[in-house]
Amino acid sequence: MRNEPPATQPILEAGFQLRDSVRHWKGNAREAAHHSLMLHQNAKVLAVLSAIGSFIFLMPMSLFMLASLPSQARPTLSMLFIMPVMYLIGVYVMTLIGCAIYNFMVRDMGGIEFETVPKDV
Repeated sequence: MRNEPPATQPILEAGFQLRDSVRHWKGNAREAAHHSLMLHQNAKVLAVLSAIGSFIFLMPMSLFMLASLPSQARPTLSMLFIMPVMYLIGVYVMTLIGCAIYNFMVRDMGGIEFETVPKDV
């Protein structure tokens, strides 16, 4: 075990950001400070990714449905653009709630533990 702290990265590989990412070192024992997830940033990233993903999946499905249904039963093309926006809003709100619950619980239960390793340049 090393006595010097490793280089910390404020942004993890998965895209989640931590606030107050400080590590304390006492000799060979490492004590990690409690972390809290940044609500708006995490919710924004996941919401945009889900909106893009839903648009990619909805476009071919909608085109197939338009070609296969009779003209009286066809939905409007506006749903192709409304559904990704609905996904964006829903995922943003649910991620915001999930991160807030995590931040509330991290005080008593402890947080996610991870170790960063300096990247060889």
